[in-house]
Amino acid sequence: MCPGPSEVNPEVFLAMAKPLVSHVDPTFFALLDQLQGQLKTIFQTENICMLLSGTGTSGMEASLINFLEPDDRVLVGVIGHFGDRIRMIAERIGCNVKVVSAPEGKALDPDDVEIAIKGFSPKLFACVHAETSTGVLQPLEDIMNICKKYEVLTLVDTVASLGGVNVPVDSLGIDIVYSGSQKCLGCPPGVAPISFSPRAERILESLTPRNYYLDLRLIRKYWLERVYHHTPPVSLFYACNKGFDLIIEEGLINRFERHRKIGLALQKGLEAMGFKLVADKNVQNPVVTAVYLPAEIEDIKLRKILLEEFGIEIALGIAQLKGKIARFGTMAESARPQNVLYLLSALENILKRYKIFKESGTDVASSML
Repeated sequence: MCPGPSEVNPEVFLAMAKPLVSHVDPTFFALLDQLQGQLKTIFQTENICMLLSGTGTSGMEASLINFLEPDDRVLVGVIGHFGDRIRMIAERIGCNVKVVSAPEGKALDPDDVEIAIKGFSPKLFACVHAETSTGVLQPLEDIMNICKKYEVLTLVDTVASLGGVNVPVDSLGIDIVYSGSQKCLGCPPGVAPISFSPRAERILESLTPRNYYLDLRLIRKYWLERVYHHTPPVSLFYACNKGFDLIIEEGLINRFERHRKIGLALQKGLEAMGFKLVADKNVQNPVVTAVYLPAEIEDIKLRKILLEEFGIEIALGIAQLKGKIARFGTMAESARPQNVLYLLSALENILKRYKIFKESGTDVASSML
């Protein structure tokens, strides 16, 4: 029940047992074509789509270094740890970076973004859609429209949302978007889906390459023209092919609704037990739930009990929230009623030991599932 890696369907694991073939074998090239089509469906885009050999942070770095030059102005929306990581990478590659932020548990205010754009004139605006460190889901439509108004390139991190929350890339007009295989996509970690618009592609072609392994020009040539670049993780690509199939078979609308329903049941159950959510209710992410811990329970002790006595793995706070919160993931195969009810039952058991039990969250959640 941690917010990634999520549980993986056995069919996905089974796909990884297929015999290895060369990354230049015709059958593997056919697989690349299938993966591109699947990604276009999941990203809801007609833009180019590829898989990068690396975790979500490889997608983050590739999305910055391939479209920016030193001294380019970059506006980063920070609502937690991973937005700040975007800032850090942008600074490391020599960009002139300005941050627009929101208080803990809140989303960016579009008015603040517009004021920052008018005063800074950035080339690119970047933000995280689902901030795993706080459980905040950033509304995108208004901000993307503001960026269009001022002709600012847009970059959105969907590592913790793609496949579990609606991310209509084309209708929102997102220029560059990346994700990670190990969360709502329900695949093992190690692959980063990425997509970029024709406008971003023109910028890509106009710049002098500054890296090699994550050079999207060369990776694109491999995916589209079959020009060798590096050996991708063949077995992970098999896994993604099956995992993406399962998403499309379930249907995006049905999948989003499943994640919404499961996440809401967990959140209502936690609130009934006395936990306070970190994220404001109007921007609460359905797939990542963060709660403040009562003073009586040490975070490390809670994680130890859940893991050793109940076999449940959770995440704790990071950065400024370290030692203060617990984080739960309801993603992909983890987003099932039995998982939520078992977690809440285990938490009730622990609260009773500490003599701070208030109300059954299990009863509340079960009435919603």
